[in-house]
Amino acid sequence: MNTFTRDLIDWIEKNLEGKLTIDDVSAKAGYSKWHLQRMFRDDTGFQLAWLTDTCATDWGACAGVEP
Repeated sequence: MNTFTRDLIDWIEKNLEGKLTIDDVSAKAGYSKWHLQRMFRDDTGFQLAWLTDTCATDWGACAGVEP
């Protein structure tokens, strides 16, 4: 996993208190949401939407995602 992705996952973890959307994450990353989702999936094997949706409600389900 590259540094950009690790930093992004760390940022997502720190910002899960509120409703975090793909638009929020893409604005932070500086990429379009389509390009960011492809980059994230290629680097981690996970869908970015799964991470923002599932981890926001059940962080235990996301334990396998290592930043």
